[in-house]
Amino acid sequence: MDAARGGSPPAAPCPGCWPGRRRPRSGCRRCCGSASWGYGALRLAGAGYLIWLGVSSLGRSRRTHASPGPAAGLAPPAGRAPGRAGWGRVYLNGLLSNLFNPKIGVFFVAFLPGFIPAGAPAPLFPLALGLWFIAETGAWLTTLAWMAARGADWLRRPATARWLERVTGVALIGFGLRLAVSAAPPR
Repeated sequence: MDAARGGSPPAAPCPGCWPGRRRPRSGCRRCCGSASWGYGALRLAGAGYLIWLGVSSLGRSRRTHASPGPAAGLAPPAGRAPGRAGWGRVYLNGLLSNLFNPKIGVFFVAFLPGFIPAGAPAPLFPLALGLWFIAETGAWLTTLAWMAARGADWLRRPATARWLERVTGVALIGFGLRLAVSAAPPR
């Protein structure tokens, strides 16, 4: 297979890449590659889109967070929150994920034996290392879940959401302006 015509074996798993590889002088590549006006038009269209997204984000920060909503004291509906699973279901998902993940077994078989000192009891020392791994992973995941819950509560605050919308809007407008005034790439 000729790699120059897009038939290389590494391209086989990526059928989405084939149209551009099979006909390299078609579509957007052709327009931008053969004429600088094509690149300029595409660049200005992208800049306009980024600026539009930024202005929309700034407008949304004023409209959405100025009106009263659930954060203004309205009670959420009674009952279980949608998408919330019980502890048993969460444990079962984690257990099945680890049991059906071959990387965990490969890790314990290939990596941990290098840490067993000479003369240590063969069945007990790997068991101790495995228990240490379980304790450390549990502590890390508990800390991570706690931090994520705290972060989610912080992100749900109306003032935080309003500032994030504003910062995002200003950043998108800045990216759009930068793109609009940038020069064509060197050939």
